[in-house]
Amino acid sequence: MRPTARHVWIDSASSTSRRTVFSSVPDHGVVVSCHRRLRGPYTGAGSVLRDIVPGARRDLPDLTAAHILEILCAAPELES
Repeated sequence: MRPTARHVWIDSASSTSRRTVFSSVPDHGVVVSCHRRLRGPYTGAGSVLRDIVPGARRDLPDLTAAHILEILCAAPELES
């Protein structure tokens, strides 16, 4: 059985109200902020990659090697 992914979209002008809504969501895994004032979707992609690539390098080295260009474009600090 594969776990299913769940996406929770929190849209609010206030960071306080976003934190309140987020704290009520049970069982969060990877937490990603794609705020437009940062780097928008690139910030989100980098956050996801920083969370999953270290484990993927250990468990799936061929997969991470095959996608190194994509990984480094979104999260250049993972080069080492």
